[in-house]
Amino acid sequence: QYLVYGLVDPISKQLRYVGQSSTGMQRPLSHTWESKLYRKDRKSTRFTHCQVWIQKLIKDNLKPEIEILEACDSKEALNAAEVFYISYF
Repeated sequence: QYLVYGLVDPISKQLRYVGQSSTGMQRPLSHTWESKLYRKDRKSTRFTHCQVWIQKLIKDNLKPEIEILEACDSKEALNAAEVFYISYF
């Protein structure tokens, strides 16, 4: 299933990240996987802003909340919806 999702700060309830998934909930959940969370970005050899934020949450025994913003029927609709939500938020 194609999903546009947001990662929400569990304390402030602020939406901190918008992403897309063509693998249902697997992609949103992968943000907290140790194998991805501590792997530096290949282009800049740094951790992304999202990774640093989630690393801090995990250090405090917290995880981001996942909010499904929209379910889409096609890859094209998924891309358009992600662009919409990024610009909206």
